[in-house]
Amino acid sequence: MALQLVAGGQGVASGQGFRPLTRAEIWIASTPTLLDVVEVPASGNWVSVFDVPADLEPGNHTVQAEGLGVDGRLRAANLGVVVEAPPTPTTTTTVPSSSTTVPAPQTTVVGDGSGSSGGPSTLPALAATGFADRAPLAVVVMGLALALYVYGLSTWIRDQRKKLVMAP
Repeated sequence: MALQLVAGGQGVASGQGFRPLTRAEIWIASTPTLLDVVEVPASGNWVSVFDVPADLEPGNHTVQAEGLGVDGRLRAANLGVVVEAPPTPTTTTTVPSSSTTVPAPQTTVVGDGSGSSGGPSTLPALAATGFADRAPLAVVVMGLALALYVYGLSTWIRDQRKKLVMAP
């Protein structure tokens, strides 16, 4: 599984499991690049909003959150991401009688207009809602949160097992 980021866009990482009142670092690698340094609050739940470098090569990369665990040892959570090139700007048409700028119409070839699939016909493109631009970011946030949750849960289970072993 891989999540998507867009070069030149923003990313969000969040989680828990790092020692409160310490710092956590968010990195992206193929070429290690520090994206953000986050102060972990007393609650232990942290959020980082970072800029994805515009010159980051499209392709597979790894986002890593690292910091001190609640036990004082260095901890890291890694998540595979796919970095996409920034979107190309859309063509706009300015209407001379007003100051409103509207996107140029987009069409899609579907058939010959007769209801059969014998030749070209055009339909107007669907309106953009803007969610597609934010969907990769939401997936990254959920993936990092899940990875850190699993890390925290596994640490808690390990600690519970140690307590059982040490119990008289």
